[in-house]
Amino acid sequence: MKLLTAAFSRLPEFQQLLSALEGGRSPMALSGAAAIHRVHAAAAIGLTTQRPVVVICAGESEGEKLARDLGAFAAGTAVPVLGPRDFTFHNAAALSRQWEHRRLALMWGLSQGKHPFLVATVEGLLQRTIPLKTLERCCRELKIGGVYDLNELTEDLSAAGYARCEQVEGVGQFALRGGILDFFSPAHEKPVRAELWGDEIDSLGLFDVGTQRRTENLPAAEILPAAEVLPHLAPGGLPGLLQSLDGLIARVSRRRGDNAALLDTLTEDRERLAGGLSFPALDRYLALIYPTLATAADYLPQDALVCFSESPRA
Repeated sequence: MKLLTAAFSRLPEFQQLLSALEGGRSPMALSGAAAIHRVHAAAAIGLTTQRPVVVICAGESEGEKLARDLGAFAAGTAVPVLGPRDFTFHNAAALSRQWEHRRLALMWGLSQGKHPFLVATVEGLLQRTIPLKTLERCCRELKIGGVYDLNELTEDLSAAGYARCEQVEGVGQFALRGGILDFFSPAHEKPVRAELWGDEIDSLGLFDVGTQRRTENLPAAEILPAAEVLPHLAPGGLPGLLQSLDGLIARVSRRRGDNAALLDTLTEDRERLAGGLSFPALDRYLALIYPTLATAADYLPQDALVCFSESPRA
């Protein structure tokens, strides 16, 4: 694949494209190219300029194929796909946050410059989400030899949407046994075990969910939020959100018409939040928690080169 990319880079048309990029002349169009040739061009641009490349496509199935092909051309690099998640506006009995956790990990990685290549669907890129500055404030890094208060760590995990349990089995859970803290952050493929001697982390590593045995040592581990929508991140924290809900309830109660069901829902949700309880349908209040519109597009590196695959469809 390196030979193919090197040959592509020698084409006169590709050199013209690079000159235009260096001169700030964009957008530019590449026409008459099949899907495999589009990713070939994107890989060559990224490898030659050493700038992050984001390929935007219309749908998820197309995105998965583009990511596989782009990874093959980009020196065998695994290329992630940023897709959308399903918003939840009703209190379902069971809720999977798999896609939400994947999005959080990808957006955090983008902000840290960890992804030289990325494929994103239009919907995944433009969905409303947690603002970058807010995510940075609620992320936390644990390091070997670092001094931490266990009570403070457990409070931070609860505020970040983690559920306390006896044994960690899935993302978004944590367990505390004496001086051993287990947590499963979206930032890691396996749960993390931190063993403390007093207030100092003595050992840190990944462990297997099935056997609960350590599989790999780590110098540091990242705690990311377990959900994109968290009440404690609203302006003014939880009290600020409760105040906003009070205002919303007051406005709805003054409206004409049959608003009984809506008032019941708002009142019940407020009582849950005031009691420190979470519920699946927090997406209802996404605009109250994050008044400033933010999307995954805000996480793209400032020097990223953005390529549209079949721009009319996208």
